[in-house]
Formats: sequence, C-alpha cells, structure tokens
Amino acid sequence: MIAHEARSGDGTVENVGLKVSGHMHCQECNQQFDTDRALKCHVKFMHGDKVYRVIVLNEAGGEVVGASLGGDEVFRLKLCCAQVGPVIEQVADALKTHAHFVVLLEGGAELKDVDCISDWSAVIVKQDMCRSADTALDD
Repeated sequence: MIAHEARSGDGTVENVGLKVSGHMHCQECNQQFDTDRALKCHVKFMHGDKVYRVIVLNEAGGEVVGASLGGDEVFRLKLCCAQVGPVIEQVADALKTHAHFVVLLEGGAELKDVDCISDWSAVIVKQDMCRSADTALDD
C-alpha cells in the first residue's frame, strides 16, 4: 500500500516519477511538494549543501524573458546591450540580489563579462541562492 502523499505522476509519460499535485516547487529541479518541510528535506538530501536556481532565457518582442524550469516567468528585461557584464547587473537587479550571485552559462561554460550574447536561448542564468540545505531544515 502506497500512501497518497508518496504517489507521483499523472498517468502521462512526461510526468513519470514527478509529483505534480504539490504547490511548492524546488527551484533547482522543479519537483513539487505539499509542505515546506518536504521541500527542505528534498533540497537537503537531493541537492547537497548549496542551492542554485536555473533560469532559461528567451527573446520575445525586443525583450529578454527569464523563466524557471517549470515555465514560470521570473523576469522580463529590455536590454540596451548584449555584453555579459551589464546583462548580469540587470538580471541581478531583477532578481533583487547582488551580481556576485549571478552567472551566465552557454554550453556549460561560464561567460565572461566582456563576452557578447548572440543567441539568448542558448544562455542560462545560474543564481546562487546563498542557502545551506542544513540551515534551511532548522526552521
């Protein structure tokens, strides 16, 4: 017998093994949970000590849209330049964090401040969430 809370999926191939009824999303992998405690346990044991948020970028109508892995819009920016340094500053401002915690990656490699972005959909944002999973569980 499997407890209702432990069930996953919705019968589709895309959601095999994924809990789709939860309302709290892991910002790292987009798993869903019913309680904050369950989310914190997941982060601690599945993602280790550091938590990062991954944001995908796309260009839409002259703006760059940052979206979570679940497809939720995180920010929308009108960019005046495609140079990485200023873009990181704008993204950090939109995320209400310091630029030190934002990295742009393309093909798994970190882009340098002087690099220029030509294909927004090839770039992802990696945001250091500055949390220790062990500390998060103490709440």
